[in-house]
Amino acid sequence: MGCLACHDPHKSTKYGLGGFKGQSTCLDCHQQETVVVAPKAHSTCTSCHMPYVGKSAVSVSTAYEGGTLPRGDIRSHIFRIQASADWNMFTDDGKFVRIDSLGRASLSLEYSCLGCHENRGKAWAAQNAERIHAGR
Repeated sequence: MGCLACHDPHKSTKYGLGGFKGQSTCLDCHQQETVVVAPKAHSTCTSCHMPYVGKSAVSVSTAYEGGTLPRGDIRSHIFRIQASADWNMFTDDGKFVRIDSLGRASLSLEYSCLGCHENRGKAWAAQNAERIHAGR
């Protein structure tokens, strides 16, 4: 999947200037995916699959049950979510994204789930993450 699948290179993605082609780009390939929980008004595919992880200038901490989460100002371009409560997406020193035995990077539940579900913990997220999409 290349950049042009989601982005118009002639427009900026900042400030809603039309550079992001929208959620329909996700559904082009993932037509079978539906969210089986009551959708929140502000929730889109990118809310979970492209959470704010990178930091260019501004970072805030969000508290969730059992810890805190540094939330950046740049969306991750890692789409895969590791549904294990034990997965940490960063190496122990925090300098690099961790990869699994197949060489794939994955988001951790803290970023994909607990940025919005602040009153929950990693165990709850692990228990419910697989049930978000229909047919799983």
